[in-house]
Amino acid sequence: MPDTPLPVGVDGCRAGWIAVSDVGGGLTYRVHASFAELLASSRAATSILVDIPIGLPWRDCPSRPCDRQARALLGPRASSVFSPPSRRASRAANIGQARAWNVDEVGRSLSAQAWGICRKIVEVDRVLLDDPSAARKVFEVHPEVCFLGLNGGKPMRHRKSKPEGVRERLATLSVWQPEANDLLQRVLRETRRQDVGADDVLDALVAHVTGRAVAVELRRLAGVPSEDDKGLPMQMLFRDHQSTLVPAGS
Repeated sequence: MPDTPLPVGVDGCRAGWIAVSDVGGGLTYRVHASFAELLASSRAATSILVDIPIGLPWRDCPSRPCDRQARALLGPRASSVFSPPSRRASRAANIGQARAWNVDEVGRSLSAQAWGICRKIVEVDRVLLDDPSAARKVFEVHPEVCFLGLNGGKPMRHRKSKPEGVRERLATLSVWQPEANDLLQRVLRETRRQDVGADDVLDALVAHVTGRAVAVELRRLAGVPSEDDKGLPMQMLFRDHQSTLVPAGS
């Protein structure tokens, strides 16, 4: 990544994808119907950090090393890291078929949570497989790992679905991005809850703040193998909590 990153933080939402960026010195957001549309509108971005599994497990690597490392880091928040489907299972017609194919390929069933984002996994997977240049600027993040990186290496104490979890994450974000609450309130005013939730905004925000770090401040959870059988990376980016970078507004 370049020393002056122009990052876009992205999370899936019911309406599609919410993207957070900083244009002209202020935070802005946009909701895109598809990931391909988001990518096309983000040509100026040097990095796109998205909360979605990218490299996927397969027969020879049934469990992604980055997922295991993330769970070990997160401790009490480890359950937020669920195992993604195999590529074939992600393209199944229904959850029953997906579970059967996943058992056949990687030896385990598929959670309802993983099945719930399979369409989004396939969206990103197809874009990256079709356009190798996109794979050089699109990076996987996990929000809870990103929050840990911004919080001195400590995981969040509360679930993000709880009001205290929202407050805790917003307080952490605000240290690094004082406009975080303003953006959250603006999105909540301007969108419907059935389209975009507060947790979607917070996850896109933490991805954006993570992406603002220069290369020497970023760490990667990865392992062996570090790529899937199609050559897509199996890794998660996060900000080094030991970085000497001064938070925004200091």
